[in-house]
Amino acid sequence: MATARNSSRKRPKILLFPTDEQIRTWLGRLPKFEAHDLRSIINEVKANGNENLEIAFVLALRRRNEEQMNELLRRLEIDPSKSNAWQRGFFRLANLHHGLGQLAWYPRRTNTNASTWTSDFGAPPSWSTRFCAGRGPAKFRSSSRPNSSSSSISRPPRHSA
Repeated sequence: MATARNSSRKRPKILLFPTDEQIRTWLGRLPKFEAHDLRSIINEVKANGNENLEIAFVLALRRRNEEQMNELLRRLEIDPSKSNAWQRGFFRLANLHHGLGQLAWYPRRTNTNASTWTSDFGAPPSWSTRFCAGRGPAKFRSSSRPNSSSSSISRPPRHSA
């Protein structure tokens, strides 16, 4: 679970699938539908001469919604006649709008607080200072070779004040 500290900073990410460009392309293909006109639906129902206007109104509205949903599925390049068209359409919309199922690579964070080591001439030293800054020479636990299962560098003894 994300903490308040972690959620305030977004880690940089590189989307692998779909890419940012693919998402923009898909979203550009999707239509923005106009709201249904109430008067036109009522006039259509009255013109058909249906006895039960309420049921006819609901059926006309559903037919118009069905046309819009099929158009949306076609724009998502999903065949509306397939049995899983609704599941695929829902997944595609959730993928584009909410990031569902996206694959990303998060670069490793670097320590921006780390000191930069340089020699007197401004060039970095030729030996690693990562583990021995401010410490004595490396000490091995036994024999002349370090044990592969433990660290080869020991800490200096602590002095009590």
